[in-house]
Amino acid sequence: MPGSARRFATLPLVALIALIAGCGSTSGTADADPAPAPAAGPIASTTPATPSAPAPTTVPEGFPITEGMPSDDTGGPITAGPDGVGMRVLDFCGTRPLRGLATTDRVTAASSGPEYSSTRDLMVFATAEQPAALAAEALAAARACPVEESGPGSELLTEVRPSAAGPKGATVVHTYATDGRVGLGAEIIEVVPRGTALLVTSAYAEWTPGPILDDGITADLEALTPVLDAMAAFGEPVPSPEIPAAFPLDLDLPPEDGDHDVVAPSPEADGVGEVEVCGSTLWPVGPTQARLATNAYGPEHVDARDLVVLADADAASTVVRRASDLVEACSDAPAHQVWTLHDADTGHDSVTFSLTWDDGPGASVFQLTRVGRALLLTHVYGEGSLDALGPTVRDRSALTRAIAPAMCAFTADGC
Repeated sequence: MPGSARRFATLPLVALIALIAGCGSTSGTADADPAPAPAAGPIASTTPATPSAPAPTTVPEGFPITEGMPSDDTGGPITAGPDGVGMRVLDFCGTRPLRGLATTDRVTAASSGPEYSSTRDLMVFATAEQPAALAAEALAAARACPVEESGPGSELLTEVRPSAAGPKGATVVHTYATDGRVGLGAEIIEVVPRGTALLVTSAYAEWTPGPILDDGITADLEALTPVLDAMAAFGEPVPSPEIPAAFPLDLDLPPEDGDHDVVAPSPEADGVGEVEVCGSTLWPVGPTQARLATNAYGPEHVDARDLVVLADADAASTVVRRASDLVEACSDAPAHQVWTLHDADTGHDSVTFSLTWDDGPGASVFQLTRVGRALLLTHVYGEGSLDALGPTVRDRSALTRAIAPAMCAFTADGC
């Protein structure tokens, strides 16, 4: 196939494995006995709650608010206390959600240096309902302010992403654009409610959009680990969600035979793998509360699926919107790639898009669908072309409509 070596370099990881290993790979026969059904029970079990004393309404002595922070350029120790500015200045298009709060206790800390800064603000309230409501209010304000003019030809861009820091929280990312071009520097804001406490942090550095910024988010969360662990004192851990063992993620996968290898659904399966659009990682979406994946591959064919569960429906909805925005904005992709949005009817919040090449055959169709706080991403690859993808899009939409009812388990009130 002309250009096949280049195609290996541009396909997602699972497709690369498929095209290399699929030809002539034999791990079963067409009339072999089907694999045994999985044992009853959940794929990811709920973490049992541990009884504990009433959550405190004051910051415990020795709370590690400064642990993991970068050193201050003064060379002195980072001071922490209740009277610092903290994150009171947080502003989304004029909305300042962290000012004038009726806290029962508060501790802040800040450090800075050349081209970096770090601020942490831990607020404690009388009830557990207050931090969750305040986090929701702050994140709603962030989502309502995607672009804010900051000067002539300058804009402050705001994006809300799912976070690994805890349920009901999120990562807010500020980047800066001049004359429509996003430049150097980004601010990462973590919003984490936990029991009677709310943690809001800010980290600024010279990150650039794409993988470097994604790595910055991961590193920031790692630095916050001692603080997040200590926040267990303010309330019980939230149980992990369950994915039913009978979830039909492998519905209509090709049979395992001389032409196809099939990986049974499991949390460890490769699934779709990484999807990068014009330098930005669209998938995976970062840490999730539960995951199930499967894939089948053979000569010039891949069928891969991922199911992930996020902290809440708002976080999952943000992923769908971001995927659509990334594909729509990718008009100058590298390596002859062509990313295209497609109209499709799944009956749910979804986006369908394809990756083709303008110098030869090969086509991937992706469909990302949200039901409640769960996301289903399917991917199929074959030797097609952009102008012939209509039947494939319809087939994948039918598959999604068949799987989606099982995702109703991840909605508040069912479907």
